[in-house]
Amino acid sequence: MLFNEQSFIFIFLPVVFVGLLLFRFTSSKLSIWWTILCSFFFYGFHAWEHIPLLSGSIALNYCLGLAIEKSKGNQRSLYLLVLGILCNLGVLALFKYADFLLGVLGTGQTLGLALPLAISFFTFQQIAYLVDLRKGRISNPGFLHYSFFVSFFPPVDCRTNRSLPAYHSPT
Repeated sequence: MLFNEQSFIFIFLPVVFVGLLLFRFTSSKLSIWWTILCSFFFYGFHAWEHIPLLSGSIALNYCLGLAIEKSKGNQRSLYLLVLGILCNLGVLALFKYADFLLGVLGTGQTLGLALPLAISFFTFQQIAYLVDLRKGRISNPGFLHYSFFVSFFPPVDCRTNRSLPAYHSPT
């Protein structure tokens, strides 16, 4: 589903909007959960098999973020940051460049992996999150807000829930 498709404009967007209006009056947590659910639906609309990738990426980076914040100020936080960057870039490289590399090596085989929607976006967004945590620019926002931050395509400040033009870390 693309942003300019009729199904997005006349079905998906109104359902999301009505849900947000309803949940707004009951609980802010419900509206955040609703937005995460709708974001995952949008993400997986054409390729549901990529939902575990996004979910796993969120879970891994959130756990790494907790560990980095817990070990702030010592060498362990640097190792955890490097591990996080390598894991994120490794997954990105696997999906974007594995078939190219196999072709260059002349193996005659490919993995045939479909490129997940916005993989570069959420990968670099999460790397920036880990770096900012290590530098002490931000603190851990909690799993619900972090999931919202990563899965919602227009970037949102996970501490204030305000829309941002790009990833933003206050200094």
